[in-house]
Amino acid sequence: MAAVFFLVTNQMIFSMIEFLGKSSFAFVGRADKVEEMKRLSKIVIGLKLSLAYEVMYLISIFLVKFSMLFLYNRFARHTTHITLYLRVTQGICLLTFAICILSLFLSCIPINMFWSLSNNNGKTKKLFL
Repeated sequence: MAAVFFLVTNQMIFSMIEFLGKSSFAFVGRADKVEEMKRLSKIVIGLKLSLAYEVMYLISIFLVKFSMLFLYNRFARHTTHITLYLRVTQGICLLTFAICILSLFLSCIPINMFWSLSNNNGKTKKLFL
C-alpha cells in the first residue's frame, strides 16, 4: 500500500512540475522577470521533490520485501535449508537495494545536475543550486 502511495505522489509531483512550469504573463503581455524566476524556482523545487520521492519509493518497496522475508524466516525457523535460502534471498535483496540507490544517485554526476535547468552539462552558469 505504501508503494502505491509513493507511486501516485511521484506522478502528482511530475504533473505539478508541468503545471508550475507554465509561464505567467505580466499585464502588458510579456513575461515578467520576477514571475519567470518564481516559475523556474518552482520547477527546481519540483525536481528536487521528485528525487526525494524516488528515494522514498525505493525504500518503501524494499522494506515490504524485507518484511515479507523476515516473516517467512519466522515461519521456517525450524528448517535449516529453507532458512539458508531465505538468508541468501535477504542478501540478494539488500544488494539489489544498494545497486538501485547507487544507480539513482550516480545517474547524474554531480547530483545537482538532476535539478539544473541548463542544457550544457554544467559548462554554463547554473540558474539555481
